Amino acid sequence: RQAIRDFRSLQKNPLLFLERHSSVPAGRYKISTLGLNFHIFYKAETAHRILVQKQQNYGRCPLVFDRIRPLTGQRGLVQLQGKEWAKLRQSYARMFDKQSMAKLEPHFQGKANHILNQEDGNQIDILSIVSDYVLSNALDLFAGRDDPKSRIISQHFLDLNKLCGGRMLNPFSLPSIREIRNRRKLDRGVETFLKDSPLQNSEAGPGSQLLSDQIKTFLFAGHETTTSSIVSAIYLLAKHPEAQEHFQTLSMEDQKKFIEAVYAEALRLYPPAYILVRTAKEDDEDLSVKAGDHVIVAVREIHRNDDLWEDPEAFKPERHQRKTTFKPGQYIPYGSGAKKCIGATLAPVEAVGFIQPRLRRFILCPTNELTMESHITLFPNGPLNIKIKARS
Repeated sequence: RQAIRDFRSLQKNPLLFLERHSSVPAGRYKISTLGLNFHIFYKAETAHRILVQKQQNYGRCPLVFDRIRPLTGQRGLVQLQGKEWAKLRQSYARMFDKQSMAKLEPHFQGKANHILNQEDGNQIDILSIVSDYVLSNALDLFAGRDDPKSRIISQHFLDLNKLCGGRMLNPFSLPSIREIRNRRKLDRGVETFLKDSPLQNSEAGPGSQLLSDQIKTFLFAGHETTTSSIVSAIYLLAKHPEAQEHFQTLSMEDQKKFIEAVYAEALRLYPPAYILVRTAKEDDEDLSVKAGDHVIVAVREIHRNDDLWEDPEAFKPERHQRKTTFKPGQYIPYGSGAKKCIGATLAPVEAVGFIQPRLRRFILCPTNELTMESHITLFPNGPLNIKIKARS
């Protein structure tokens, strides 16, 4: 009975369940029910073992990847495996190298300044604004053009994410009528958008299923998660006026480095990928995991573990400015190993592009607390209103 209660609690509110059990002495918690075994791990060294050292032994978890297929497509980079995945990832990797990212910096800052110039009033919903900014960037980069009409894709995507997330880790759930309808809306939105896209690909031209699935994948991996992390970074800055004042004392280059550190700290406290789930292909005797068992790496709890971090609940960007090396598995907001998020170089550049001009011009103050929903990813639960006051 306890196992069934645990399983239902994990499904209903994963974040709360993981937090409640994060102090288990062994650094692990096991749920065995309905013929399924779930192992939840809270230690950095175990995370490193699963994600890096023994990554070949741990594959995709169907309870997660089957649920996110409507969001990523059947042949999106997230879903592919083996040689097909390696080939496609290698081709996309060139888009995310440091040289390419450096070229995008002025583009992102230009968009951020355009948004600033259109703002009116002394209070804004930063979630809505950041979502627009990140979606615009994603469509520019991965679909070859941006169009204000495409904003509706964003809402379809977020709605579908919640519905799919509600079924995550449930092996017996079937898509609801609402989920099917939202999936069709998203598919139609992407197809309509791609009709006039100039994007060409050696493997897939506009209108192909492969291209459509890649667009969905990058919306999944680069829109919602980046929106969530930039919003949490702005919230933390707004909550800490001393950090905003410190920013004003820095040179342009040091301002950039400071925002990168702020963003890294936001990813520590509010990692969008708050859990990483794998399924064992073979027995792992050291972890007492059997083939077919599911393992959950509790990323957020590792990021807040007081054995790993000094004052772990506090906002301290300086953690990421010191010349210190984190322990393997200690800081994994993008995952780790071969499957580490391909956009790990892009997100900080987008964050700097948006935040730097805003901090130069405004003093920020939150009017409500940031709360998160835990579905497939960690995402703000409703609007986040920020008061803004122009600097003299």
